[in-house]
Amino acid sequence: MGAAMEESAQGLDEDLEAAAELESAPKPVPD
Repeated sequence: MGAAMEESAQGLDEDLEAAAELESAPKPVPD
């Protein structure tokens, strides 16, 4: 369980970093 929790937290951190990059360099998103 502990390892799974750590992996989940790491994934969230990566998502936050990706979101920050997208915000710093916004790109048009096709519908």
